[in-house]
Amino acid sequence: MTQLPPPFPYQIDGEMFLAPRRVAFLGDDAGLGKSRQLIEAARTRKYNRIVIFCPAIGRVSWRIQLETWGDPTWQVMDIADKYFQGPGAAVVLVSVQWLSDKTNRARAERYFRRNPVDLAIIDEGQFLKGKDAARTKAVYGGRLDLSGGVIAAAEPKAIWVASATFTPTNIGDFYPHLRALTPDLLCRLFQSSKPPSYTHFTDRFCEKKDDGFGLKIVGNNMSTIGELGGALRPILLARTKEQVLEDLPPIVAEPLFVRVSSKDEVREAVAQFKADPNSLSDDEFLEALARSYAAVESAERRRYMGVLKAQQAVSHAGAFLEANPGRKLVIFCHHRDVIHEVMCWAGADGYAPVAIEGSTSTRDRDAAVHAFQNDPATRVFAGQIRAASTSITLTAASRVLLIEPDPTPDVNYQAISRCHRLGQRDSVFAQFVMDDANPIERRAAKTLIRRATDNASFYGTDLRGVAQPGRQPNAH
Repeated sequence: MTQLPPPFPYQIDGEMFLAPRRVAFLGDDAGLGKSRQLIEAARTRKYNRIVIFCPAIGRVSWRIQLETWGDPTWQVMDIADKYFQGPGAAVVLVSVQWLSDKTNRARAERYFRRNPVDLAIIDEGQFLKGKDAARTKAVYGGRLDLSGGVIAAAEPKAIWVASATFTPTNIGDFYPHLRALTPDLLCRLFQSSKPPSYTHFTDRFCEKKDDGFGLKIVGNNMSTIGELGGALRPILLARTKEQVLEDLPPIVAEPLFVRVSSKDEVREAVAQFKADPNSLSDDEFLEALARSYAAVESAERRRYMGVLKAQQAVSHAGAFLEANPGRKLVIFCHHRDVIHEVMCWAGADGYAPVAIEGSTSTRDRDAAVHAFQNDPATRVFAGQIRAASTSITLTAASRVLLIEPDPTPDVNYQAISRCHRLGQRDSVFAQFVMDDANPIERRAAKTLIRRATDNASFYGTDLRGVAQPGRQPNAH
């Protein structure tokens, strides 16, 4: 039998933090082994019936983690499996996307009413950030108070939530978890007999601005967010790579500027953006950027720009791979056409590329990751950024190229962190490909990289593992 490496001291601390708590949040940085800490804590408590809610892509990773660290008597089953045998499963994997369907939710609730669990684990908790989202209500109930939903049906003794980015946009993203799992804490904070509404919660802990159509959240209220962080300290454990793993190198993120737009195209892009990008705060800029990306009229231009950026970026990537024969490269894109451009280049140059898109099956995702991690011939991984930015490990590479970065900073950080995980022994160098001719892209390069550290005040840390452009990586 292969001797498994012992847990790191901070992982033992995490296990001991989780084990005695009925409700706990584990907010460690991506790559610090949250899954192992959760599993070890469950074993410490001798929890024998467990449900794990996770993104669809995470089910493969959880199977591997449970096989590696779990109790050998545990049977691991997927509730959506055609041959699912409920009563015989000790660990049940539930995709939160699968739960969005009402029929599937009803099936899950029926099963858990017959088969209650000891422990419910919610992995990648940011997937339940939307208070009105079907997946959030399926887990926590329509009123977010555990009066309904799958967790209420399962009646767990303990509920542990894990995420490296609980608040992808602002602290309001944390509200569904707090409303469902810690209503008493909210009552104490607001000195009220009942928990605050989402509006009252965000009025206190978020900055809002009237855009002419009502108040909208533009960021966190830095004068009050520390109060919430302090109240959560007894149940929230969040460590950075720098705090707990001195030999894990930092991530260094920098822009890679290319020139792809004509003057007319730049004028059109700025006109569609409807604002001077340099006149906006970071929060306002990111909101406007996301709105611009989502606009139908900009979709074709974005795709076209992505293809043009890829055509230039691959020459840069090829030079890196040619100069470093033993190394690999991870590339993230948004559009399938851009991934196609990358795959055509990498295939023609003999780099045996693999890819994960939103439509890639779980089996093919697993095969792609396995080939990239283990086959020396496979030197390029191309991922659709929202489909491949969580729950997979790509530590065979320490170089990341984001040809089409996401307007949400934490999505980019999660993507980069696929390489910056346990087992990585090099500094991870991530480059954001941006059009130097376009002032929106230039501002995006600075803002998206800088905002990788935006959660610092909430988590009580200085950095979340990403260095700003032009700054030296943290010394170790």
